[in-house]
Amino acid sequence: MHKSALLFVLSVSLVLIPACGDKLDPMVDDVTVPTGNGNTVTDPNTSGNPNATGNPNATGNPNISGNANTTPTPMGLCGTSDTKITYATHIANLVTTTCSSCHGPGGISPVMTNFTNTKASFDTGGSKEAVASGYMPKARTLTANQKCLFDTWTTTNFSP
Repeated sequence: MHKSALLFVLSVSLVLIPACGDKLDPMVDDVTVPTGNGNTVTDPNTSGNPNATGNPNATGNPNISGNANTTPTPMGLCGTSDTKITYATHIANLVTTTCSSCHGPGGISPVMTNFTNTKASFDTGGSKEAVASGYMPKARTLTANQKCLFDTWTTTNFSP
């Protein structure tokens, strides 16, 4: 194989594989790549290879037809499938599970038992900075997605 053709094949492979999010289908009989001079190069790893096997754990784009072994990746915000973070859907449960043991009814200030006082705590009470820095909650560590939920909720005008 000519060196320039090999480089072209490698550069095409490096660009195409990450772009589609999946490895080449091992069931394809022949994969040919144009070399730029009117010729094509056949990939020896797919042409007539009876031992070709796919990765059973591969994940890719669930919208590609014929790709049955895929796990869809959340396309929304903060690891969710949602495009808007709201108190009712995301924050209330998170506050209950991570904050209310200290900041619940009868607890220490700021008390966060509903939308109004949780919003006030994150808007002007310093909770946003305490969560972002990892200072709060003291009883546990928040995941990156949980921190993202709090941050996104506060920076998108505290949707109820």
